[in-house]
Amino acid sequence: MELLQRVYERKLLRSIRQGTMPQHVVLVLNESDVLSDEINRLDCFAGWCAELDIGTLTVFVSIIEEGMGRQIGERLTEEMKENLLRVTDNIHVYCRERIVDNTRCENHGLRINLAIGYGGRFEITNAIKEIMKMIMRGELALEEISEEVIEEHLC
Repeated sequence: MELLQRVYERKLLRSIRQGTMPQHVVLVLNESDVLSDEINRLDCFAGWCAELDIGTLTVFVSIIEEGMGRQIGERLTEEMKENLLRVTDNIHVYCRERIVDNTRCENHGLRINLAIGYGGRFEITNAIKEIMKMIMRGELALEEISEEVIEEHLC
């Protein structure tokens, strides 16, 4: 079975290389995706990105259950970093508002961004809070809120 998989992967790589290669690939996952045994395949996917000279791989992991966020986030971060270090040491980890770890960065080869706990609801909520603070400080009028202003405040 392993031989068949390697032959199939080579065939896929030849096919992919004939097209235009992106410089940035984004994966959006939820916690059930990464809590399964399949997360170990993430390093294989990252290896493909490196082999295809894709500059950046960003992996967004949305944590659905708020109370579990920090606990799951820390566990996922460590497991994912451990797996991905087999591919590159250029790993940047972000957890919601703060950068958690980018100390291993050598800034060469594939750059991997791990964004743990990010999700659409979180982004929109934070954007609204920031805009409301600007209104309360008198830096922005209610009439000045536009799609562009909201977009500027999204993560």
